[in-house]
Amino acid sequence: IDICLNHLYRCEDATLPTVPEPTLRKLLLKATTEVEFSFNGVMYKQVDGVAMGSPLGPVLANIFVGFCEDKLDDSELPLLYNRFVDDTFSIFKSREISENFFTKLNSLDPALTFTAEYEDEGKLPFMDVLLKRKNGEFERAMYRKPTFTGLYLKWDSFAPTSHKIGLLKSLTSRANRICSSSTLNDEINILRKIFVKNGYPENLVKRFVTVNQDKQWVENHQEAGSTTPVYIRLPWIGRKSSTYAVTIRSTITKSFPDVTPRVVFTTRKAFTGRSKDVLPATSKSAVIYEFTCHCGCTYVGKTLQCLSERIKQHVPEKLKRPLRGELTEAKYNS
Repeated sequence: IDICLNHLYRCEDATLPTVPEPTLRKLLLKATTEVEFSFNGVMYKQVDGVAMGSPLGPVLANIFVGFCEDKLDDSELPLLYNRFVDDTFSIFKSREISENFFTKLNSLDPALTFTAEYEDEGKLPFMDVLLKRKNGEFERAMYRKPTFTGLYLKWDSFAPTSHKIGLLKSLTSRANRICSSSTLNDEINILRKIFVKNGYPENLVKRFVTVNQDKQWVENHQEAGSTTPVYIRLPWIGRKSSTYAVTIRSTITKSFPDVTPRVVFTTRKAFTGRSKDVLPATSKSAVIYEFTCHCGCTYVGKTLQCLSERIKQHVPEKLKRPLRGELTEAKYNS
């Protein structure tokens, strides 16, 4: 957070944000070190780092590692140094030089801990790319972890056909972009076998899963059209959704020629289980509650404090004893 604020408010060539520095600092602290969560019935507070799943995680990690990299001298850098967030790919003259640089990286900050993976038989995976040294050049192929099972969205699953076609196109596009010409045919054959095992029709697989690097380059670099895309979200309930989507596209296109309607289907989760511990009703705050005392009296109230503490306050001091009241309903005040 200090790194971000120093760069935003103290660099000579930086444009000052409209948000005051103390306000931005407070907001960043709220989103990082003051995040509270429950696990196994116990409340915790994040005191270091960023919570998993936070949108700030990749951004702050990238800024922090970049700040540490600025401490390196040009003479200490390897022949090639490329980084994606916290994954780096480097080329050195020798193994000894790489080990010294690895030690230097881990000494830049106590919170920074890199692990190293060296090439094995001229091969080294980086992200989803497998790099091979061949005749003084790099040959690129797709990399899959040993735990890869080949399971993708099955053809007979209850999902829009457009999603399945999109899966065919996206994985084929990735292969055309990443693989070298010498490894592309093998990757296309692997994709075809994987999709057939997942139940996709062979004629459909052969149609979309093809070697077409030149066409892919054109598609990725062609200029955008003059029409404006408009996205419409619809629930997926089967073929009726597809029929309705066709009607919507046709109607919008006829009425608004400058608009390109794009329908996005959504599906419900198969399991709606909670990913976090459920907070007990008596531990919630900012609630409207109904409390029935042991004497039979009923009270409806609203409180911003913890409900368990508010319930205790209903009992007179002279009658302090184990509370037998019953909580009949507690819900957030919306």
